[in-house]
Amino acid sequence: MSVKPPIKCPPNYSVLVFRLTECKKAGIVKGITTQLAIDLQEMYVPVSNYEEKFISLKAGETKRIDVSSIADTGRLKEQFVFTANPAFCGLGTEHSYSLYDKDLDLIETISFTVNDDHNTFVLAFQHAINISTKIKSLVSFTTNEFETLGTLTTLSINAGVKYRHIFAFDITGFGGYPTYPFLHPGNLIVPNEKYPLGRIKLMMIYPDYYKANINTGCGCIDASGDMKSNVKYFEYAYDDNVNSINNPTSPILYDPNISTWSQNSTDHIGYHFKVGDYISAAGNSKLRGIITSIEGYAITVDTEIGDYTLTGDQLLSHVNSPNKITWRKIGDFYLHTTAQDVVSTDRDFIETLWLKNPHKYDLPIKILLAI
Repeated sequence: MSVKPPIKCPPNYSVLVFRLTECKKAGIVKGITTQLAIDLQEMYVPVSNYEEKFISLKAGETKRIDVSSIADTGRLKEQFVFTANPAFCGLGTEHSYSLYDKDLDLIETISFTVNDDHNTFVLAFQHAINISTKIKSLVSFTTNEFETLGTLTTLSINAGVKYRHIFAFDITGFGGYPTYPFLHPGNLIVPNEKYPLGRIKLMMIYPDYYKANINTGCGCIDASGDMKSNVKYFEYAYDDNVNSINNPTSPILYDPNISTWSQNSTDHIGYHFKVGDYISAAGNSKLRGIITSIEGYAITVDTEIGDYTLTGDQLLSHVNSPNKITWRKIGDFYLHTTAQDVVSTDRDFIETLWLKNPHKYDLPIKILLAI
């Protein structure tokens, strides 16, 4: 009886990969004797682009690793859902839909009436879309659930594009809302990008302590003239953590007297807040609450926030707890890899890092980035 050896396909050398290039092992050695080793020859990460960086992290300096030249934002087709009571959108009602670009510049408005020629809301709306000059080439609509669930869904035709939408529903006088028109900006379902700040697949950081300027009175040298082991490190924090702490204020305008966000906000609320977020308004973080629902322009918070003595809109802010950046330590080496981002629902890519040098010497650092 013979045993067949396992058949192993050779690697594809025509594609870019990150892998160990020499002995392909890592372990613990004593003298020339290997005490423990892990074979890493199977380690490889397929990549499509890469960049090498050399930075000098000055004493006391904090610096963000810029990955913008190769980063992927994960472009998606933006999707919103709109809700209204179909029972109040019958014959004789007049409605409109407006599409704006991300800067709130109007692209096109269509108006339509439910009448004898188009005797349901859906038929009247579809007819208006078909004769539009711009809207029909930029967004598509799903209307088959309006009559039963009261929902309309928009989907951007091109990925990565951000729009603003406003439906003006005529439901006054039919047992509907008391204010005409009933405006709805849509509830964000899918954003136009997965990673607005850009992310990557691989990051390797290698500090060059041997080239650090330790002979400048930093107090970091031992009796032998070498760098002290307890200062042989620097610190890092995740990009999302730093941004959430340093930039808690959003562009969303909020009126606490009527619990709504304003259509004059420079962005849609869905890009900044979701149910469960801890928020405050008017810069008063002592009056804070948790968002329990967002429906159109209406926001429900579990307690009062904002300044009720003021009239008009107030900026909404995130409230972070704990309200501080979490810094972690890097010693001799840092490597972070991730999986492939294959389908639109994947969220696998890694965010960049902020680096901080808490010491009194400048530290040269080599960085390898890949996507």
